[in-house]
Amino acid sequence: MLPSLDPVRVRDRNRRLAAALAASVALHVAAVAAWTTASPAVPEVVPLPIVEYDVREILPIPDVAVRPDAEMAEAAVSAGGGAP
Repeated sequence: MLPSLDPVRVRDRNRRLAAALAASVALHVAAVAAWTTASPAVPEVVPLPIVEYDVREILPIPDVAVRPDAEMAEAAVSAGGGAP
């Protein structure tokens, strides 16, 4: 009989294969369990503080006197921009 077909050797080989497969499955189950119970890789998002400021601090706005509508109409007529 061929040595590779000897029933004792085949049974031993199958036992070693089954033991290796069981060890591999156990290690994979342990790895997945550790991975799912571990803390998340993404850190917790800390909200940034809200900073309030006045726009004039960034871009100064010149003080301009606002003229009433009547003065605006007179200025348009004197400039020749009035309606015919």
